[in-house]
Amino acid sequence: MNFKYVIIGGSAGGIGAVEAIRGIDRNGSIAVISDESTPQYSKPMISKYLSGAELEEIVSRPLTFWNEHMVNILAGKKRLKLMPCPER
Repeated sequence: MNFKYVIIGGSAGGIGAVEAIRGIDRNGSIAVISDESTPQYSKPMISKYLSGAELEEIVSRPLTFWNEHMVNILAGKKRLKLMPCPER
C-alpha cells in the first residue's frame, strides 16, 4: 500500500494531524497506524469505560470520523516496515 501521508498514533495528535492535512489536502491518501485496536478513545476517560460506559461515550470524535476524512486505519499494528517513496 502506498499513502501520501502516514500518521503514527490515532489519539489526539493523530486526529489533529488528520484534520490539519484535510484542511489543506482534501484528497491525499492518509494512513493512521496505531497499536490500539480502537485508535481514537480518550485515555483519561478509560475509567468511565471500565465502569460500564459504552465506547461511543469515550471517543474523541464520532466513530464515523475516519471514513468521513477518508483515512485508512491500520489498527492493532505494533510493527510495520515503512519504505521511502521513490522520488517523483
